[in-house]
Amino acid sequence: MKKIILSLALLAAVSLPVQAGQVGSGGVKEVRNNGNISGNPSYLITCRSGGNKVVIRKNGKWTDGLGYSFSNSTWNLSLQSFSSKMCS
Repeated sequence: MKKIILSLALLAAVSLPVQAGQVGSGGVKEVRNNGNISGNPSYLITCRSGGNKVVIRKNGKWTDGLGYSFSNSTWNLSLQSFSSKMCS
């Protein structure tokens, strides 16, 4: 039963659209190239509030370090726009 609840919670978290300020707030402090992860370009986004996250551009989608894609409303965003949304 615990596995089912945990699985449903994880699925819900992954399925929800990216929320503004998901990484931090106050705007983008820095975006750095983080090299390739499994052959895909990755970036480290750091917000002015101190939060940071590695994101990967894979198959035209923005994904997190575990390979879960963010909301399809973010897929067509440039790195700059995506970073701004994550740190708004």
